[in-house]
Amino acid sequence: MKKYVALLRGINVSGQKKIKMAELKVALEAVGLQSVQTYIQSGNIVFESEESEEQAAACIEGAIYGAYNFEVPTVVFEQSTLEGIRAAHPFRTQVEDTKGLYVCWMLDEPAEDRLQLLADADLGGDEYQIIDHLIYTCYHRGMGKSKMDISFLEKKLKVRATSRNWNTVSKLIEM
Repeated sequence: MKKYVALLRGINVSGQKKIKMAELKVALEAVGLQSVQTYIQSGNIVFESEESEEQAAACIEGAIYGAYNFEVPTVVFEQSTLEGIRAAHPFRTQVEDTKGLYVCWMLDEPAEDRLQLLADADLGGDEYQIIDHLIYTCYHRGMGKSKMDISFLEKKLKVRATSRNWNTVSKLIEM
């Protein structure tokens, strides 16, 4: 069995796509996922499975659709990769306070012209770097005060994405 992390996109935000984590845990165990743990209401799941990442994502998306009748894009990857993702954050050594550090997983591949639109955008001093399918961000005044929030990134790049802060990434490593 492999230990995986699943990140759900866009649940429990502004009253949309409400999912209680205790109910989700039961639904995921019912479709065969093992040792299911959830972390906070934003849709972070650690579990074990013999399936591939793609199969596990499809399984979770199907379980959610079956239980709640709405679609939730899901990113699944082996938990062991999270330590490398955290270590690769290009801004981690440039700040004393990690509260402004986030990692954003893109569910789609951005086109080159969209990458240039983001590069040309006024970010108000905030920074990002794209490595593989991840956008590493640094919000110097906090994400809540930034123009470069997840919605901005999705619109500029024309991708679907989900973002997690440094504390959540660290907690998912520990689980």
